[in-house]
Amino acid sequence: MCASDAFSPRYVNPAFIFHNWYDRDNMNSLAHLELDFVPFKGYRFYTQAAFDQIMAAWEDDSEPAAWGVLAGIEHARPAFRGIMSVSLEFAYTTPLLYRRDFVDFMTLSDTKANNAEHTLAFDYTGYPYGGDAIVIQLDANLRFPGSALIHARVFGMIHGKMNFFASHNKDGKNAGLANITDKTPSGTEDEREHTLGISLGAHYTLPQRVSWHTISVWSNFSYIVKDNKLMISAEGMGENIVYHKEGLSHDFQVAVGMGISF
Repeated sequence: MCASDAFSPRYVNPAFIFHNWYDRDNMNSLAHLELDFVPFKGYRFYTQAAFDQIMAAWEDDSEPAAWGVLAGIEHARPAFRGIMSVSLEFAYTTPLLYRRDFVDFMTLSDTKANNAEHTLAFDYTGYPYGGDAIVIQLDANLRFPGSALIHARVFGMIHGKMNFFASHNKDGKNAGLANITDKTPSGTEDEREHTLGISLGAHYTLPQRVSWHTISVWSNFSYIVKDNKLMISAEGMGENIVYHKEGLSHDFQVAVGMGISF
């Protein structure tokens, strides 16, 4: 991520990730590593790692490490005259992943709905849950090629206090260094968020009456329960924020649809 009017070839040097603080006003770099391994038929192991801030052995720790890792296993086999696949995935991200005092990996978009006032929405350029998260996800699919797909998912997450509005600085100053040293999940129990989501869905392709189009129908049912944290006071973004537990909230979602392709 570069915010400078001038470009230097050193910005594309992978080793430059060690030296974010030397040019923090203008750029931030992130290294990514991805590995896939298939030890035998039907099984795949994979891992991804993102390094936003790491340090060489001779450098100080004025900016703590910021990184994330994701790992999973997939298995596929014939079942019920179709193909069954199961995957289990785990992710861990440190509180300072994507967070910096100048150039960071957060984006801001302007949204408007139903002729209402414009609202500002934050997002991460990368892992959708950002830093300070522990995530586990179990997926199962039963596919009948050319006919139907049945899928299920169980999702669980513990997220620490580091969100879009929490400061990355020990003194609560967003113009200061990203120097929070908390471990994931950070904060007290009242400052953490717990999420459990369960979903079940199906996709069915109708028998083709003519050769030039395909019609399909689909549905998805989801149940989400969250142990929320609620921001109740703040003076300026990222400073003097106070949280308390809002308690459990429940959400049931149903989606159905139809599609046609030519």
